[in-house]
Amino acid sequence: AQDDAILQAKQALQTAQVDLNNANATAEAARQKVTTNVTAAMDGIVYVQDQGKADVSVPVIQVVSPNVTVEGMVSEYDFDRLAVNQQVKIRPVSTDEEMNGTITYINQLPETKAAGETSSVVNYSFKVTPEKAIQYGYSVQIALPLTDLRIPEKAILKEGDQQYVFVYKSGKARKRNITTAEQDGLTIATDGLKAGDRIVRDPDSKIKDGQEVAVKE
Repeated sequence: AQDDAILQAKQALQTAQVDLNNANATAEAARQKVTTNVTAAMDGIVYVQDQGKADVSVPVIQVVSPNVTVEGMVSEYDFDRLAVNQQVKIRPVSTDEEMNGTITYINQLPETKAAGETSSVVNYSFKVTPEKAIQYGYSVQIALPLTDLRIPEKAILKEGDQQYVFVYKSGKARKRNITTAEQDGLTIATDGLKAGDRIVRDPDSKIKDGQEVAVKE
């Protein structure tokens, strides 16, 4: 009777072991279904944010690449001047340093305007790769090579055969005669204006030479 009891106990132990192995296999299969391995597309420094464990809007892990990309914004008036692989100048606002950069991407779709924004000017984003590293978060200025002076057609007024614009100077609008030419569907000022002149983009019929005007920055 004692031998039978021992044999039954061994059989029960073997059965329990089989059940345990099956349970472990089932648990492992379930774990593999809910676990996803993600490999970063670039090398970089990993930053872990504990806040992301409780807030789904915050990433738990961020991979920061040493290859910095500068994000720029350009208005519809200068959009046609941009081209992929174009060379530009980059100037960090906090320093006097200047470096070369290359445009790598131009968004063909305009940026969505913020709620309450009333400006009629459309803006487009683009990306530039600098020739050397810039600190993340720095504000920079991007200078495009200036080969011509493009002006909006709305800024040009006519008086007989003469064309003119109003240039903003010392708080007043000054009438200035100009000469223009058409180039690739754009209006180019060939005489009367120079780089850096600020003109009234859309003057109304009441504006006069010497009239005081306010500029909205």
